[in-house]
Amino acid sequence: MERNRSEGWKHAKISGHDNEEILKKLLLSDNAYAQTFIHKFKKNSIKTISASGLKEHGIESVLNDSTKAKADISIEWNDDKKTLISIKKSRSGQVFLIKTSRFIDGFEKQYNRSISKDVKKALMLFFGEDEETIKIINNRDSHKNKQYELRKSRLTFESLTLYNLELANLLILWLKENIMEITDYCFAKGLVKNKDNWAEFIWYKNLIGEDDFDEIIQIEKLSKKCYENKQFIEPGKQGGGTTIQLPFGFVQWHQSSMQFHHNYEKIISIMNKSDIYN
Repeated sequence: MERNRSEGWKHAKISGHDNEEILKKLLLSDNAYAQTFIHKFKKNSIKTISASGLKEHGIESVLNDSTKAKADISIEWNDDKKTLISIKKSRSGQVFLIKTSRFIDGFEKQYNRSISKDVKKALMLFFGEDEETIKIINNRDSHKNKQYELRKSRLTFESLTLYNLELANLLILWLKENIMEITDYCFAKGLVKNKDNWAEFIWYKNLIGEDDFDEIIQIEKLSKKCYENKQFIEPGKQGGGTTIQLPFGFVQWHQSSMQFHHNYEKIISIMNKSDIYN
């Protein structure tokens, strides 16, 4: 069945929550499966499981407003401790969508780390929101990506390089130096303020017949592996460089925001087999 973009996002959201509910029921009703799952976390038994659901409520953000949780299910164990898990039912897809200015402000608050004005400028030019973007585009001679850039009000990496090579290089360098925190930001924390609501694991699991995998990955270990593989961070090669490739996927402009995508094959390829629960 062919779906347009809007229908595709709606289907992804609904089917994602269906997948979470089926997974929750499986853990509560299938003792053999539950015991295998429990053994992976070195626990004795599950007390309760809660899924975020389609009507999930906003929670407090580090920017003093509301945001959505990164975890999809919360497991409470018999020892009263909790494990929060982000479920991925597809091999690739959106993991974080955020306005560039909120990404910057949230990153600085979440990790108590300042971003230089030059890197902020590069981020805003590449992903949108810089007030000088249109002027910069129009000051350059006509080229094959010009109409695209005017329409999206952003620079491709090629144009950013031609405008200011130092800014372009600083952007890639910043991503490389901070990829551990960026991975954590995308998968575990987002803008969520309370650490009790931060996701700890990614679970690639699809129970609605769309895919067949069953791997659990600790986000902290993934973040470290992304830093070890930061050499893979580079501009995309299509359209003058509209994306930036990352060890866990890529990031692109989407709806005047930064859209981070995860990629199952990339993630599995950089992880140690011993660190994957399957």
